[in-house]
Amino acid sequence: MNSEQNTLQLFYYRYKNSLLYPIFLIVVLFFISFMLIFYVIMPQYQQWFSIQNEVAQTQAKIATINQNIRFASSLDKNKLDMQLQTASAALPSDKNFQAILATLSDSALNAGVQFEDYSFRIGPLAASPQDTVSTQYHVPILQMTVTIDGDLGKMQKFVETIEHRLPISVIPSLTGDARGTTLSIQFLNKPFSTITYHDEDPLTPVNKQQAKLLEDLSSWKSSSASVELQFGAPVSSSGGIPVF
Repeated sequence: MNSEQNTLQLFYYRYKNSLLYPIFLIVVLFFISFMLIFYVIMPQYQQWFSIQNEVAQTQAKIATINQNIRFASSLDKNKLDMQLQTASAALPSDKNFQAILATLSDSALNAGVQFEDYSFRIGPLAASPQDTVSTQYHVPILQMTVTIDGDLGKMQKFVETIEHRLPISVIPSLTGDARGTTLSIQFLNKPFSTITYHDEDPLTPVNKQQAKLLEDLSSWKSSSASVELQFGAPVSSSGGIPVF
């Protein structure tokens, strides 16, 4: 230990008045300053920015939540409920046989036609992955084939009526023969999808186009007072389930 101290003292007295001594001190001080900046100041600086980012994100979430609360408070609950009922009637979450039969009955009465025959392609009673899917709208469908006894004018009126009734239906094919006019009708349905909601997600109102669509759909009401079809001949169901 004494020898090391003597050596340091020797170097000190030897070089303290030379140019190397201040250069050495500057290098040592620069090195110490660099280490302090790199290992002490910079981490603190980065942590400060990280805290500021977290504060900004939290403030943005709080602002979004407050905006959602104000938006939800301003909604007309009755109007919102009616829009939900209209959307559910247009695209039921399952196979709504009662609504389908009511639509067919209402359309037949309105057009003044009779059904000579009909058949359901039912499949599982509840919505399932095995359901037939519309290639045009990419939603499950309930396929039905009906034969109408009536002239061309009544048939056209039936088609126009059922296309403006709920649930939404599509007529992909129509053929005529001596028995009458046979229509293939697809009634659309759409099971509820899983909703994932986060607090930071802003709620968006129904836009004008969607509101106009819901307003139009609400006028496509089908009469549910009568679900009895006017059949002129014995009927058959491909599902093997008596409808009436």
